[in-house]
Amino acid sequence: MVLDLERFRLRGAPPYDLSDVYLVPDYVSPLEEQSLARQISASQQAWVQNHGGVVHSKGFLLPAPMPSWLSPLAGRVTGDVAPLGAAGGANHVLINSYRPGEGILPHSDGPLYAPVVCILSLGSPCVIRFWEKREEGGAGGLPPRSSVALPPRSLLVFAGDAYEKCLHGIEEVTEERLDHSVINRRSCLAAACLRAVDPTAAALSGSSGISGDRGSSAAALGQPAGPCGCGGGAGCSDQVRAAVAVAADAVAATPAASAEAAGLAEGLQAGATGGNGQQTSEYVLPRTGERFSLTIRRVLKVHRGLRLPGAK
Repeated sequence: MVLDLERFRLRGAPPYDLSDVYLVPDYVSPLEEQSLARQISASQQAWVQNHGGVVHSKGFLLPAPMPSWLSPLAGRVTGDVAPLGAAGGANHVLINSYRPGEGILPHSDGPLYAPVVCILSLGSPCVIRFWEKREEGGAGGLPPRSSVALPPRSLLVFAGDAYEKCLHGIEEVTEERLDHSVINRRSCLAAACLRAVDPTAAALSGSSGISGDRGSSAAALGQPAGPCGCGGGAGCSDQVRAAVAVAADAVAATPAASAEAAGLAEGLQAGATGGNGQQTSEYVLPRTGERFSLTIRRVLKVHRGLRLPGAK
């Protein structure tokens, strides 16, 4: 059944709003997540895996069979995401593995692919950031145009300006900043495990504030390791999350309630402030372990003469 993507469209406040960005929470179940993660980990390939074939430097796909454990997922996403189905369906899946502190530089997928990308996130949460392309190329140190927090098991879909006019990437950090560019940070604050940190103290100590080992596979696969089951241990801010959840629920009510809720959420997201009004803490989203990113897409040109072994 085709998803009604409008239900999942993300809208941010100017100047961070970006058209055609959608986030489907819990697209796969925890059991599906664990099964997929086991299959990926069992592969003899490196931390980057190409399934469905290899994209040649000349701009076409040398097709190969999709693994039996991955083909149903590619078909499901094709059926659920109408723009991908209209482009001919998914014929390529790129799998990347990220450990805390690892990321990927800003890049664009370019004209080799149909202009719609679907990214399934497994394991640790992270934040994907979008930067406006510059005429001379690259992001050039510009701040993010927009950002999206990606919870485990979520499916991110982006097209339009997000695909055509922006680069996207993941920062090399162990904790994600939930700054104002994160257009879904209110729901992230309500649902994710957060920790308030004092930026000044962290800078003086030379530490990000993380204590203990947050990299266990149990936490990465969603097995309870903290008060909210997110792997954050004692750093989990349950009361903050509950308060923001109330604020988020009120947004759909009257304009007055919406304004009050927005103010409450903004106050909580900004962290504690000193007597002089200066910010003394901010909220971060810890990377709880390894993350698998499955980029499901359509390569537009498929070489019909050259095929990898096993291709039909």
